[in-house]
Amino acid sequence: MSKSNYRNLNDEDLVNRIATKQDQEAFSTLYQRYVHLAVGVCIKYLKAVEPAQDAVQVVFTKLWTDLHQYQ
Repeated sequence: MSKSNYRNLNDEDLVNRIATKQDQEAFSTLYQRYVHLAVGVCIKYLKAVEPAQDAVQVVFTKLWTDLHQYQ
C-alpha cells in the first residue's frame, strides 16, 4: 500500500492495521494525525513543552507495544 493510500484510511482502519500487523506506516500516519493534539493536551496539564513531548512519546510507544492486546 502506498503512503498516499494510508492517508485515505480512517483511524479505525489504521488502528486495526497496527494491532494486527504491527504496520509501521499505519502507525506513522496515525502519529502524524494526532501528535500535535496530544502535545497540546499535555502542555495544558504539564505546563511545559519538553515534559509534554516526553509524555506523548510514552503514550505513542505504549500504543505501539500494547495495542495488539485489545479489540
